[in-house]
This record gives sequence, C-alpha cells and structure tokens, in this order.
Amino acid sequence: MTISKVVFAGLTAVSALIATVSVAQDYPVKPVRLIVTFPPGGGADMLARALGKQLGERWKNSVVIDNRGGGDGAIGAAVAVKTPPDGYTLLMVISTHTVLPHIKRSLQYDITQDFTPVVRVAEAPNIVVTHPSLPARNIPELIALAKKNPGQLDYPGSGYGGPAHLAGVLFDQFAGTKLNFIPYKGAGPSLVALMGGHVTLMFPAITGALPHVRSGKIRALAVTSEKRYVEMPDLPTVGETLKGYAFVGWYGLVSRTGTPAAIVDKVHADTVAALDSKELRDFLRLGGLTAAVLNPAAFGTFIGGEIKQAAKLVASAGLTKD
Repeated sequence: MTISKVVFAGLTAVSALIATVSVAQDYPVKPVRLIVTFPPGGGADMLARALGKQLGERWKNSVVIDNRGGGDGAIGAAVAVKTPPDGYTLLMVISTHTVLPHIKRSLQYDITQDFTPVVRVAEAPNIVVTHPSLPARNIPELIALAKKNPGQLDYPGSGYGGPAHLAGVLFDQFAGTKLNFIPYKGAGPSLVALMGGHVTLMFPAITGALPHVRSGKIRALAVTSEKRYVEMPDLPTVGETLKGYAFVGWYGLVSRTGTPAAIVDKVHADTVAALDSKELRDFLRLGGLTAAVLNPAAFGTFIGGEIKQAAKLVASAGLTKD
C-alpha cells in the first residue's frame, strides 16, 4: 500500500470517528422509544416511566414508553429486534429475558447476539402478598395452608418463567409445597386479579405491589431478599422461615446490536446521572429498588452468567419448553 493510500485510510478512519462522536454529542435529536415487554402497572413499567422522565429532561427530548406485553416478554423483544441500530429504540430487559431461552422453543431473537448491553439499572426483591381473605398472615401459616391444600392455591404472574413464577417455584422447592401457577400477560393484570379475589396469592416485584399493600388492598407477608426492606422493617424475609431462600430480580437497558458505541456510552452515562437525581433516588427507595449499575461490558458478562444460572433453576424445577 502506498503512503498516499495509508494516509487516506487514516483520514477516513478519523473522519468516521469524528462523525460518530458528533452523532453521540447531538443524540438524541428526536424522541427515544423505550420498549417495556409487559403491560402498564408492573415494576418494569413503573421504573421505565420514572427513568424515562429523568432522561427526557436531560435530553430535552421525550422518552416514549411503548408497552408490548405478551409471550412472557418475548413479544416486545421481537419488536425491538426489528428496529434500526441507531439508539432511538431501547429495550428494558429483566431477569425473565435470561430464562426465556430455556423455556421457549421459537424465540425470534437471541438476547446475547441481537442486542448490545447498555446499563444494568437496578435490582429489587419480590414480595409475598395475599388477598385479605386468605387465612394466612405469615409465611409459616402460608406453608401450613399450602400443604393442607396441595395444588389448590393459585398464584399469577407475568408469564411462565417470569420472576413472579420463579419466586413461587423456589418457594415450593424450599417449603415442600405445591402451588399452582397461572400465567398472565403482566404484573399489572396479575395484581388486578389478586385485588379482585380471583386469585389469593402472588409473588410480584415489590415495586408494583407496594402501593396496593400501603392502601390495604392486599396483605404483605414477606420479602424475598436476604435482608428486610428498610422502609418496612417489620416485614420479615422469606428466608427467616425458609433458611437459604432468596430471590432478587433486576432491570436493565439494551439496544440493537450495531448501535454506535459512543451512543451506548452516552445512554449509559446519562442513566447513571439520572439515577443520582433526588427524584429517582426517592422513587427507588420508596419502591423497594436499589440502584445496581453495571457498565456495558460488565452487564454483558452478567447477562451471560444469568442465562447459565437460569438453566440450572429451570432444570431443577422440571420446567419444559412450550
């Protein structure tokens, strides 16, 4: 290669880098779409709206929440995978998305190949809640009731393999009970069913359930984290009865593979800054969430590890692909 060609190639690379940096500096120049793979009313939706509001204020451009429920979270991800890799569509992922490869035969995407990790945002425990009519006011009483009525206690959740389902599966394994899972399209509809008395037990993410606990529409028995929730110190953990039991979900943002690295880095940095705002700090604290930031590379490693862990849980629970 001649010197002139080398110089030209170098200038081209520099020009491309400058253009990419410029695009990232200007980003976003239009509204950003944030796809949530569950209906309104659940923990993922509530976090997405709170985060989207803060990002929108920073970007001086709106963040549009697009709820695409169904398929245990797979439908929304299948929509996201068809979008351009330009950073203008983000997908909120939760622990469910690392379980789906083990329980779905025909996913229209590969969570590790088709998406680029941007930022892990937060983590939160689930909470064991009941309809006030259920004659169990604590975990020991719930275990006794479930053992007396095997297969008769129905509990809903956002799809097969979702956090609410797996928290119940783990409960069965530790308690020696046999609860009956009923899949719903999301945590919001599940909570509506619980408040209406159509089901009497649930293991939802704490964020979506707390407002209904505080209003007295449902009763809280315990949280699934290792430690008690600081805002409700009198509420025990499941592990205080079932030693070793712990279940914590997580939330993060990904974009289409091919999104410019500079845009990925900007969304990550702006999300971290948003999480430090008083509004989001208060939202997380009151919603039972904890900021749990991972950068893109670390988040990618984390997702890979979660997929391996999910395989073990699915196998131990005897779950099969649909």
